[in-house]
Amino acid sequence: SALEDAGYEAWIVGGWVRDALRGDAAHDVDITTSAHWQETERILRGSGIEVHETGTKHGTVTAVVCGQPIECTTYRTEGTYTDMRHPDSVTFVDNVREDLARRDFTINAMAWHPERGLLDPFRGREDLAHGLIRAVGDPKRRFSEDALRILRAVRFAARFGFAIEPQTQKALVACASELKEIAQERRGQEIAGILASGRTSWALMAEPEVMRAAAPELEQLDEVSYARTAACLAAVEELSGGVASSSLRWAALFSEAGPKGTKRALKRMAIGIDTAQEAASILKLGAQILESMDKEPCWTRQESYGLAVTAERACAHEGIALSLCAAAYAGAHLLAEAALGEVARGRAEQMLQAIDSIRADIRGIAGEGAPLRVQDLAVGGSDLMDELSVPAGPELGKILNTLFSLVVAGALANKREALLAAARHMQQSAAMHDEDRDENY
Repeated sequence: SALEDAGYEAWIVGGWVRDALRGDAAHDVDITTSAHWQETERILRGSGIEVHETGTKHGTVTAVVCGQPIECTTYRTEGTYTDMRHPDSVTFVDNVREDLARRDFTINAMAWHPERGLLDPFRGREDLAHGLIRAVGDPKRRFSEDALRILRAVRFAARFGFAIEPQTQKALVACASELKEIAQERRGQEIAGILASGRTSWALMAEPEVMRAAAPELEQLDEVSYARTAACLAAVEELSGGVASSSLRWAALFSEAGPKGTKRALKRMAIGIDTAQEAASILKLGAQILESMDKEPCWTRQESYGLAVTAERACAHEGIALSLCAAAYAGAHLLAEAALGEVARGRAEQMLQAIDSIRADIRGIAGEGAPLRVQDLAVGGSDLMDELSVPAGPELGKILNTLFSLVVAGALANKREALLAAARHMQQSAAMHDEDRDENY
Protein backbone atom coordinates (compact mmCIF):
# COMPACT_ATOMS: atom_id res chain seq x y z
CA SER A 1 0.00 0.00 0.00
CA ALA A 2 2.93 2.36 0.65
CA LEU A 3 4.02 2.08 -2.99
CA GLU A 4 0.51 2.62 -4.33
CA ASP A 5 -0.08 5.53 -1.95
CA ALA A 6 3.00 7.10 -3.57
CA GLY A 7 1.43 6.73 -7.03
CA TYR A 8 3.03 3.48 -8.23
CA GLU A 9 1.55 0.09 -9.11
CA ALA A 10 2.40 -3.01 -7.10
CA TRP A 11 1.27 -6.61 -7.59
CA ILE A 12 1.92 -9.91 -5.81
CA VAL A 13 3.40 -12.34 -8.36
CA GLY A 14 4.74 -15.83 -8.88
CA GLY A 15 4.51 -18.81 -6.57
CA TRP A 16 2.34 -17.12 -3.96
CA VAL A 17 -0.40 -16.51 -6.53
CA ARG A 18 -0.09 -20.03 -7.96
CA ASP A 19 -0.27 -21.71 -4.56
CA ALA A 20 -3.16 -19.54 -3.40
CA LEU A 21 -5.19 -20.50 -6.48
CA ARG A 22 -4.45 -24.16 -5.78
CA GLY A 23 -5.63 -23.76 -2.21
CA ASP A 24 -2.15 -24.54 -0.88
CA ALA A 25 -0.46 -22.68 1.93
CA ALA A 26 1.30 -19.74 0.32
CA HIS A 27 4.55 -18.61 1.94
CA ASP A 28 7.12 -16.55 0.05
CA VAL A 29 5.71 -13.25 -1.18
CA ASP A 30 7.23 -11.49 -4.20
CA ILE A 31 6.09 -8.08 -5.38
CA THR A 32 6.54 -6.50 -8.79
CA THR A 33 6.14 -2.75 -9.06
CA SER A 34 6.34 0.13 -11.50
CA ALA A 35 8.63 1.97 -9.05
CA HIS A 36 12.35 1.84 -9.76
CA TRP A 37 14.25 0.16 -6.98
CA GLN A 38 15.66 3.45 -5.65
CA GLU A 39 12.12 4.79 -5.25
CA THR A 40 10.93 1.53 -3.71
CA GLU A 41 13.73 1.70 -1.16
CA ARG A 42 13.04 5.36 -0.35
CA ILE A 43 9.27 4.90 0.01
CA LEU A 44 9.44 1.76 2.14
CA ARG A 45 12.11 3.14 4.44
CA GLY A 46 10.06 6.30 4.77
CA SER A 47 7.20 4.09 5.98
CA GLY A 48 9.43 2.58 8.67
CA ILE A 49 10.06 -0.69 6.81
CA GLU A 50 13.48 -2.35 6.89
CA VAL A 51 14.94 -2.62 3.37
CA HIS A 52 18.05 -4.37 2.01
CA GLU A 53 19.65 -3.91 -1.42
CA THR A 54 19.79 -7.55 -2.53
CA GLY A 55 19.77 -7.39 -6.33
CA THR A 56 19.70 -3.80 -7.47
CA LYS A 57 21.40 -4.66 -10.78
CA HIS A 58 18.16 -6.43 -11.67
CA GLY A 59 15.89 -3.98 -9.86
CA THR A 60 15.37 -5.93 -6.64
CA VAL A 61 15.35 -4.84 -3.01
CA THR A 62 14.13 -6.93 -0.09
CA ALA A 63 11.75 -5.53 2.51
CA VAL A 64 11.39 -7.20 5.89
CA VAL A 65 7.81 -7.11 7.21
CA CYS A 66 6.94 -8.86 10.48
CA GLY A 67 10.20 -10.77 10.18
CA GLN A 68 9.37 -12.05 6.70
CA PRO A 69 11.49 -11.09 3.65
CA ILE A 70 9.54 -9.76 0.67
CA GLU A 71 11.36 -9.22 -2.63
CA CYS A 72 10.25 -6.09 -4.47
CA THR A 73 11.35 -5.90 -8.11
CA THR A 74 10.81 -3.23 -10.74
CA TYR A 75 8.85 -4.23 -13.86
CA ARG A 76 11.48 -5.32 -16.35
CA THR A 77 12.31 -7.13 -19.56
CA GLU A 78 15.51 -9.10 -20.00
CA GLY A 79 18.28 -9.35 -22.58
CA THR A 80 20.30 -12.43 -23.51
CA TYR A 81 21.58 -14.96 -20.95
CA THR A 82 25.23 -15.58 -21.82
CA ASP A 83 25.87 -17.51 -18.59
CA MET A 84 22.51 -19.34 -18.77
CA ARG A 85 21.66 -17.97 -15.34
CA HIS A 86 21.48 -14.18 -15.24
CA PRO A 87 20.36 -11.80 -17.98
CA ASP A 88 23.23 -9.80 -19.44
CA SER A 89 21.05 -6.72 -19.16
CA VAL A 90 17.61 -5.69 -17.97
CA THR A 91 15.36 -2.90 -19.14
CA PHE A 92 12.96 -1.37 -16.66
CA VAL A 93 9.47 -0.95 -18.13
CA ASP A 94 6.15 0.55 -17.07
CA ASN A 95 3.82 -2.32 -18.02
CA VAL A 96 3.27 -5.29 -15.71
CA ARG A 97 2.26 -7.49 -18.66
CA GLU A 98 5.72 -7.06 -20.18
CA ASP A 99 7.18 -8.15 -16.86
CA LEU A 100 5.01 -11.28 -16.71
CA ALA A 101 6.04 -12.18 -20.28
CA ARG A 102 9.65 -12.84 -19.16
CA ARG A 103 8.66 -15.53 -16.64
CA ASP A 104 9.22 -19.27 -17.04
CA PHE A 105 5.81 -21.01 -16.97
CA THR A 106 2.25 -19.80 -17.33
CA ILE A 107 1.33 -20.99 -13.83
CA ASN A 108 4.06 -18.67 -12.48
CA ALA A 109 3.18 -15.72 -14.75
CA MET A 110 0.13 -14.47 -12.87
CA ALA A 111 -0.21 -11.38 -10.69
CA TRP A 112 -2.76 -10.53 -8.01
CA HIS A 113 -3.91 -7.28 -6.44
CA PRO A 114 -6.36 -7.05 -3.52
CA GLU A 115 -8.54 -4.55 -5.44
CA ARG A 116 -7.81 -5.26 -9.12
CA GLY A 117 -7.91 -9.02 -8.66
CA LEU A 118 -6.09 -11.58 -10.84
CA LEU A 119 -4.04 -10.57 -13.88
CA ASP A 120 -3.50 -13.65 -16.07
CA PRO A 121 -2.43 -12.72 -19.63
CA PHE A 122 -1.06 -16.21 -20.43
CA ARG A 123 -3.99 -18.29 -19.13
CA GLY A 124 -2.01 -19.71 -16.25
CA ARG A 125 -5.14 -20.32 -14.20
CA GLU A 126 -6.54 -22.48 -17.00
CA ASP A 127 -3.31 -24.50 -17.17
CA LEU A 128 -3.41 -24.82 -13.39
CA ALA A 129 -6.93 -26.24 -13.59
CA HIS A 130 -5.97 -28.65 -16.39
CA GLY A 131 -2.75 -29.74 -14.68
CA LEU A 132 -0.34 -28.50 -17.35
CA ILE A 133 3.20 -27.13 -17.23
CA ARG A 134 3.49 -24.77 -20.20
CA ALA A 135 6.34 -22.37 -20.99
CA VAL A 136 5.53 -18.70 -21.47
CA GLY A 137 6.04 -17.88 -25.16
CA ASP A 138 8.64 -19.87 -27.11
CA PRO A 139 9.74 -22.77 -24.84
CA LYS A 140 13.14 -23.18 -26.53
CA ARG A 141 13.89 -19.52 -25.91
CA ARG A 142 12.82 -19.83 -22.27
CA PHE A 143 15.10 -22.84 -21.74
CA SER A 144 18.02 -21.32 -23.63
CA GLU A 145 17.81 -18.24 -21.42
CA ASP A 146 18.20 -20.31 -18.26
CA ALA A 147 18.67 -24.04 -18.78
CA LEU A 148 17.80 -24.71 -15.14
CA ARG A 149 14.19 -24.08 -16.17
CA ILE A 150 14.34 -27.50 -17.87
CA LEU A 151 14.78 -29.16 -14.50
CA ARG A 152 12.30 -26.79 -12.88
CA ALA A 153 9.63 -27.95 -15.34
CA VAL A 154 10.17 -31.54 -14.23
CA ARG A 155 10.15 -30.48 -10.57
CA PHE A 156 6.82 -28.68 -10.90
CA ALA A 157 5.33 -31.60 -12.85
CA ALA A 158 6.49 -34.03 -10.16
CA ARG A 159 5.39 -31.83 -7.26
CA PHE A 160 1.89 -31.16 -8.58
CA GLY A 161 1.35 -34.37 -10.55
CA PHE A 162 0.95 -32.29 -13.73
CA ALA A 163 1.62 -33.19 -17.35
CA ILE A 164 4.02 -31.19 -19.49
CA GLU A 165 2.41 -29.46 -22.47
CA PRO A 166 3.55 -31.11 -25.78
CA GLN A 167 5.52 -28.18 -27.24
CA THR A 168 7.17 -27.55 -23.89
CA GLN A 169 7.98 -31.27 -23.69
CA LYS A 170 9.64 -31.24 -27.12
CA ALA A 171 11.77 -28.28 -26.07
CA LEU A 172 12.74 -30.07 -22.84
CA VAL A 173 14.19 -32.98 -24.79
CA ALA A 174 15.83 -30.76 -27.41
CA CYS A 175 17.51 -28.54 -24.80
CA ALA A 176 18.26 -31.14 -22.10
CA SER A 177 21.99 -31.25 -22.82
CA GLU A 178 22.24 -27.54 -21.95
CA LEU A 179 21.73 -28.52 -18.30
CA LYS A 180 25.38 -29.58 -18.23
CA GLU A 181 26.34 -25.91 -18.45
CA ILE A 182 24.57 -25.20 -15.17
CA ALA A 183 26.50 -25.33 -11.88
CA GLN A 184 25.97 -28.64 -10.11
CA GLU A 185 24.92 -26.89 -6.90
CA ARG A 186 21.95 -25.37 -8.73
CA ARG A 187 21.09 -28.69 -10.34
CA GLY A 188 21.31 -30.34 -6.94
CA GLN A 189 18.74 -27.95 -5.49
CA GLU A 190 16.25 -28.81 -8.23
CA ILE A 191 16.90 -32.55 -7.94
CA ALA A 192 16.30 -32.26 -4.20
CA GLY A 193 12.92 -30.71 -5.00
CA ILE A 194 12.08 -33.59 -7.35
CA LEU A 195 13.07 -36.10 -4.67
CA ALA A 196 10.89 -34.31 -2.11
CA SER A 197 7.87 -34.66 -4.40
CA GLY A 198 7.76 -38.43 -3.89
CA ARG A 199 7.50 -38.90 -7.67
CA THR A 200 11.15 -39.23 -8.64
CA SER A 201 10.54 -42.64 -10.20
CA TRP A 202 8.02 -40.98 -12.53
CA ALA A 203 10.56 -38.26 -13.39
CA LEU A 204 13.23 -40.85 -14.20
CA MET A 205 10.98 -42.81 -16.55
CA ALA A 206 9.04 -39.89 -18.09
CA GLU A 207 12.01 -37.53 -18.53
CA PRO A 208 15.14 -39.69 -18.96
CA GLU A 209 16.93 -37.16 -21.18
CA VAL A 210 16.53 -34.45 -18.56
CA MET A 211 17.38 -36.58 -15.53
CA ARG A 212 20.45 -38.12 -17.18
CA ALA A 213 21.73 -34.68 -18.15
CA ALA A 214 21.13 -33.42 -14.61
CA ALA A 215 23.51 -35.86 -12.90
CA PRO A 216 26.62 -37.61 -14.29
CA GLU A 217 25.89 -40.63 -12.08
CA LEU A 218 22.63 -41.18 -13.96
CA GLU A 219 24.04 -40.35 -17.39
CA GLN A 220 26.68 -43.09 -17.02
CA LEU A 221 24.13 -45.85 -16.37
CA ASP A 222 23.20 -48.37 -19.04
CA GLU A 223 19.51 -48.97 -19.73
CA VAL A 224 19.22 -51.88 -17.29
CA SER A 225 20.91 -50.04 -14.42
CA TYR A 226 18.85 -46.92 -15.09
CA ALA A 227 15.61 -48.92 -15.05
CA ARG A 228 16.74 -50.63 -11.84
CA THR A 229 17.30 -47.22 -10.24
CA ALA A 230 13.80 -46.10 -11.22
CA ALA A 231 12.31 -49.34 -9.87
CA CYS A 232 14.25 -48.95 -6.62
CA LEU A 233 12.96 -45.40 -6.18
CA ALA A 234 9.40 -46.48 -6.98
CA ALA A 235 9.64 -49.15 -4.28
CA VAL A 236 11.12 -46.75 -1.73
CA GLU A 237 8.42 -44.17 -2.45
CA GLU A 238 5.69 -46.78 -2.09
CA LEU A 239 7.05 -48.64 0.92
CA SER A 240 7.81 -45.47 2.85
CA GLY A 241 4.31 -44.13 2.36
CA GLY A 242 5.78 -40.96 0.88
CA VAL A 243 7.67 -40.02 4.05
CA ALA A 244 11.15 -41.27 3.14
CA SER A 245 13.98 -39.13 4.48
CA SER A 246 15.97 -37.02 2.03
CA SER A 247 19.01 -39.21 2.75
CA LEU A 248 17.11 -42.34 1.77
CA ARG A 249 15.88 -40.71 -1.43
CA TRP A 250 19.41 -39.67 -2.40
CA ALA A 251 20.69 -43.16 -1.55
CA ALA A 252 18.07 -44.73 -3.81
CA LEU A 253 18.73 -42.26 -6.64
CA PHE A 254 22.47 -42.97 -6.66
CA SER A 255 22.30 -46.58 -5.49
CA GLU A 256 24.18 -47.78 -8.58
CA ALA A 257 27.06 -45.43 -7.73
CA GLY A 258 27.62 -47.07 -4.34
CA PRO A 259 28.43 -45.35 -1.02
CA LYS A 260 31.60 -43.58 -2.19
CA GLY A 261 30.09 -42.44 -5.47
CA THR A 262 27.01 -41.14 -3.67
CA LYS A 263 29.11 -39.14 -1.20
CA ARG A 264 31.11 -37.65 -4.06
CA ALA A 265 27.96 -36.70 -5.96
CA LEU A 266 26.31 -35.04 -2.97
CA LYS A 267 29.49 -33.19 -2.07
CA ARG A 268 29.70 -31.90 -5.64
CA MET A 269 26.10 -30.72 -5.42
CA ALA A 270 26.69 -29.10 -2.00
CA ILE A 271 23.79 -31.05 -0.52
CA GLY A 272 25.22 -31.20 3.00
CA ILE A 273 27.73 -33.40 4.80
CA ASP A 274 25.18 -35.00 7.17
CA THR A 275 22.90 -36.01 4.29
CA ALA A 276 25.84 -37.33 2.26
CA GLN A 277 27.20 -39.39 5.16
CA GLU A 278 23.80 -40.77 6.07
CA ALA A 279 23.03 -41.69 2.45
CA ALA A 280 26.36 -43.54 2.20
CA SER A 281 25.65 -45.39 5.45
CA ILE A 282 22.19 -46.35 4.20
CA LEU A 283 23.77 -47.95 1.12
CA LYS A 284 26.37 -49.79 3.21
CA LEU A 285 23.80 -51.02 5.72
CA GLY A 286 21.38 -51.94 2.95
CA ALA A 287 24.01 -54.25 1.46
CA GLN A 288 24.64 -55.83 4.87
CA ILE A 289 20.94 -56.33 5.47
CA LEU A 290 20.46 -57.88 2.04
CA GLU A 291 23.12 -60.43 2.90
CA SER A 292 21.51 -61.17 6.27
CA MET A 293 18.08 -61.57 4.70
CA ASP A 294 19.28 -64.30 2.36
CA LYS A 295 16.49 -63.15 0.04
CA GLU A 296 13.93 -63.29 2.86
CA PRO A 297 13.28 -60.51 5.40
CA CYS A 298 14.35 -61.12 9.00
CA TRP A 299 12.18 -59.26 11.46
CA THR A 300 12.94 -61.02 14.78
CA ARG A 301 13.79 -58.70 17.64
CA GLN A 302 17.08 -60.48 18.26
CA GLU A 303 18.19 -59.92 14.66
CA SER A 304 16.95 -56.34 14.75
CA TYR A 305 18.92 -55.69 17.93
CA GLY A 306 22.09 -57.16 16.50
CA LEU A 307 21.79 -55.15 13.32
CA ALA A 308 20.91 -52.04 15.32
CA VAL A 309 24.30 -52.29 17.02
CA THR A 310 25.88 -52.74 13.59
CA ALA A 311 23.99 -49.69 12.39
CA GLU A 312 25.22 -47.58 15.27
CA ARG A 313 28.80 -48.61 14.70
CA ALA A 314 28.60 -48.04 10.95
CA CYS A 315 26.96 -44.66 11.39
CA ALA A 316 29.56 -43.70 13.98
CA HIS A 317 32.33 -44.73 11.60
CA GLU A 318 30.87 -42.31 9.05
CA GLY A 319 30.70 -39.55 11.65
CA ILE A 320 26.90 -39.57 11.85
CA ALA A 321 25.24 -38.40 15.06
CA LEU A 322 23.27 -40.95 17.07
CA SER A 323 20.10 -38.96 16.44
CA LEU A 324 20.41 -39.81 12.72
CA CYS A 325 21.14 -43.48 13.29
CA ALA A 326 17.56 -44.73 13.55
CA ALA A 327 16.61 -42.96 10.34
CA ALA A 328 19.64 -44.38 8.55
CA TYR A 329 18.90 -47.90 9.72
CA ALA A 330 15.21 -47.70 8.88
CA GLY A 331 16.13 -46.31 5.48
CA ALA A 332 18.55 -49.16 4.90
CA HIS A 333 15.78 -51.68 5.56
CA LEU A 334 13.53 -49.93 3.08
CA LEU A 335 16.30 -49.78 0.51
CA ALA A 336 17.04 -53.47 0.97
CA GLU A 337 13.39 -54.34 0.49
CA ALA A 338 13.24 -52.13 -2.59
CA ALA A 339 16.32 -53.81 -4.03
CA LEU A 340 14.57 -57.17 -3.66
CA GLY A 341 11.74 -55.79 -5.74
CA GLU A 342 9.10 -56.72 -3.16
CA VAL A 343 6.69 -53.83 -3.34
CA ALA A 344 3.41 -55.55 -2.45
CA ARG A 345 1.25 -53.18 -0.43
CA GLY A 346 0.58 -55.93 2.11
CA ARG A 347 4.20 -55.77 3.25
CA ALA A 348 4.25 -52.05 3.95
CA GLU A 349 2.47 -52.26 7.32
CA GLN A 350 4.72 -55.12 8.47
CA MET A 351 7.78 -53.14 7.46
CA LEU A 352 6.72 -49.96 9.24
CA GLN A 353 6.03 -51.97 12.40
CA ALA A 354 9.48 -53.50 12.14
CA ILE A 355 11.05 -50.08 11.73
CA ASP A 356 9.28 -48.87 14.89
CA SER A 357 10.76 -51.85 16.72
CA ILE A 358 14.21 -51.10 15.33
CA ARG A 359 13.99 -47.48 16.41
CA ALA A 360 12.99 -48.61 19.90
CA ASP A 361 16.01 -50.92 19.97
CA ILE A 362 18.31 -48.09 19.00
CA ARG A 363 16.80 -45.77 21.60
CA GLY A 364 17.33 -48.52 24.17
CA ILE A 365 20.95 -48.94 23.18
CA ALA A 366 21.44 -45.20 23.41
CA GLY A 367 19.78 -45.12 26.82
CA GLU A 368 22.15 -47.80 28.06
CA GLY A 369 25.07 -45.61 27.08
CA ALA A 370 26.50 -48.13 24.64
CA PRO A 371 29.63 -46.73 23.02
CA LEU A 372 29.62 -45.92 19.32
CA ARG A 373 33.40 -45.93 18.99
CA VAL A 374 36.48 -46.85 21.00
CA GLN A 375 36.75 -43.23 22.12
CA ASP A 376 33.37 -43.60 23.90
CA LEU A 377 34.72 -46.20 26.34
CA ALA A 378 34.89 -45.17 30.00
CA VAL A 379 38.67 -45.64 29.83
CA GLY A 380 41.14 -44.43 27.25
CA GLY A 381 44.68 -45.14 26.22
CA SER A 382 46.13 -42.79 28.83
CA ASP A 383 44.22 -44.62 31.59
CA LEU A 384 45.69 -47.97 30.55
CA MET A 385 49.18 -46.50 30.37
CA ASP A 386 48.88 -44.84 33.80
CA GLU A 387 47.05 -47.61 35.68
CA LEU A 388 48.47 -50.74 34.03
CA SER A 389 51.70 -49.44 32.50
CA VAL A 390 50.60 -50.61 29.06
CA PRO A 391 53.09 -49.17 26.56
CA ALA A 392 51.88 -47.05 23.66
CA GLY A 393 51.68 -49.05 20.46
CA PRO A 394 49.90 -52.05 18.95
CA GLU A 395 49.28 -53.75 22.32
CA LEU A 396 47.42 -50.71 23.64
CA GLY A 397 45.21 -50.52 20.55
CA LYS A 398 44.50 -54.26 20.69
CA ILE A 399 43.33 -54.05 24.32
CA LEU A 400 41.07 -51.06 23.62
CA ASN A 401 39.51 -52.74 20.57
CA THR A 402 38.88 -55.93 22.55
CA LEU A 403 37.24 -53.95 25.35
CA PHE A 404 35.05 -52.16 22.81
CA SER A 405 33.96 -55.46 21.23
CA LEU A 406 33.07 -56.91 24.64
CA VAL A 407 31.00 -53.86 25.58
CA VAL A 408 29.11 -53.81 22.26
CA ALA A 409 28.40 -57.54 22.63
CA GLY A 410 26.94 -56.90 26.09
CA ALA A 411 29.57 -59.05 27.83
CA LEU A 412 31.12 -56.14 29.71
CA ALA A 413 29.74 -52.96 31.29
CA ASN A 414 31.09 -49.66 30.05
CA LYS A 415 32.33 -48.75 33.54
CA ARG A 416 35.83 -47.60 34.39
CA GLU A 417 36.58 -50.24 37.07
CA ALA A 418 35.08 -53.08 35.02
CA LEU A 419 37.09 -52.07 31.97
CA LEU A 420 40.34 -51.75 33.92
CA ALA A 421 39.77 -55.16 35.52
CA ALA A 422 39.15 -56.73 32.12
CA ALA A 423 42.23 -55.04 30.67
CA ARG A 424 44.32 -56.25 33.63
CA HIS A 425 43.04 -59.80 33.05
CA MET A 426 43.94 -59.58 29.35
CA GLN A 427 47.38 -58.30 30.25
CA GLN A 428 47.94 -61.16 32.72
CA SER A 429 46.67 -63.77 30.27
CA ALA A 430 49.01 -62.45 27.60
CA ALA A 431 51.95 -62.59 30.03
CA MET A 432 51.14 -66.20 31.01
CA HIS A 433 50.89 -67.14 27.35
CA ASP A 434 54.29 -65.61 26.70
CA GLU A 435 55.81 -67.56 29.63
CA ASP A 436 54.36 -70.86 28.37
CA ARG A 437 55.70 -70.18 24.91
CA ASP A 438 59.18 -69.43 26.28
CA GLU A 439 59.19 -72.68 28.32
CA ASN A 440 58.10 -74.74 25.33
CA TYR A 441 60.76 -73.09 23.22
